[in-house]
Amino acid sequence: MNEINDMLEMLKVQAQTYIENILKTCNLDLSGSAKEFKAIERIGETSDAKVLLLVLVIYATSGVSLRIIAVVGCLCSAVNVTDEAWRQRFLKCGAWVFFLLQNSLSSLAPTSLAFCHNGQSMQVYLIDATMFKQEGKTGSELRVHMCYNLTKGAMEEVVVSDKHTAESAKTFTIKPGSLYIADAGYGKGVHLECIVSQNGYALFRVTPNQIKLATDSNGKNSITLAKLFKTKKKLLDFHCFIHTKNKQYMPVRIIASRLPEDKALLAREHKIRTSRRRQSLIREATLIFCEWVVLMTNVDSSHSAQSLLDLYRSRWQIEMLFKRIKQFFSVKRLKKATLEHSKLLITLWMFIWSAIEKEALEAEIRLIMRGEDISRYSPWVMTMLTFKQFETIVNAVWALSYNLNLHLHDIYRLLRNHKSRRLNQYALSPASLLQSHILA
Repeated sequence: MNEINDMLEMLKVQAQTYIENILKTCNLDLSGSAKEFKAIERIGETSDAKVLLLVLVIYATSGVSLRIIAVVGCLCSAVNVTDEAWRQRFLKCGAWVFFLLQNSLSSLAPTSLAFCHNGQSMQVYLIDATMFKQEGKTGSELRVHMCYNLTKGAMEEVVVSDKHTAESAKTFTIKPGSLYIADAGYGKGVHLECIVSQNGYALFRVTPNQIKLATDSNGKNSITLAKLFKTKKKLLDFHCFIHTKNKQYMPVRIIASRLPEDKALLAREHKIRTSRRRQSLIREATLIFCEWVVLMTNVDSSHSAQSLLDLYRSRWQIEMLFKRIKQFFSVKRLKKATLEHSKLLITLWMFIWSAIEKEALEAEIRLIMRGEDISRYSPWVMTMLTFKQFETIVNAVWALSYNLNLHLHDIYRLLRNHKSRRLNQYALSPASLLQSHILA
């Protein structure tokens, strides 16, 4: 029994060490920031910022319901509050958790990229969105819009909306003199106009079928990209005008790079399979467009087409962010909840991810300093292993603290159903329950 108690205390200390490592990553006053963002207000609920953050992390990693979280909070902090009280407390933590995320990501990568234009350095932002579907037949789809500062290595904006809010540059706060990079979902004239109107720069991939180009500002002399792409050249770079709205056109620079033959073949086969699955005809122009990567930008010719193509490839970092978050937490469905609650959960996932990434990065640096050959080393596997260890230890704090004999009364109060006229038909009556226990 003493060995079990010693192991429990050791795991508690180790879990607390993990939380403190997260705080070191943030490098800030946790209690002060929690009070500043009003995550902690009343002493009667949860007054310890470390405990509140621990319960939030357990909620994000365990996937349990809020009713069980009420029990977890009782075991971790000896505070007996209902699941509804925890729900209200969580909703007030959104701004605080996002503040922690920003500080964590900024310390993860102090500088990732420097980009200069016309003799001035500018911030580079990656914007993208991904879909999360809520559980249940009536669960809606949520779209998470993210704006990632590639220069600072910090997530600056996260917007959670319903599925009816499409990918748009208008979702974010555009900063003058900054460069924004995005995939084909943003590759339309109206999004380019949004960036340019606020004195920003854009580098967007486009789908040729979804844009209208012309050689003049009136749009009278249209450009057919399918004809231009019937060439032996591997790189095209030209200036023209793109349609924005209401028959209006604005100047744009188009850069097109031919894909290697093997990748072009895979792209054509994918288009053909998609058209067969949808039972639709595929146009010849569509097959031609599969062979090219087409970008549009308002960056002038002081930057070569090849340098802008290389810069666009940095966009894969935000794609990896989405992929790793979903793989870490086995995200297939979001719990059905309000937009504010879903945004908090997603922000928690990113916060935990950033802390684990930093720990895995430090381990990789130690291997390099020891002179290890890491050519066959997988940083992703190391990160996943670190996350699984973190998930197990943090959840062991409450799991090993749980004692049915000691906490029976508190657990009963927190787990019982809310007021309802409907009786629990599966529950035994107290008299029959006692009688069966005596007979046993």
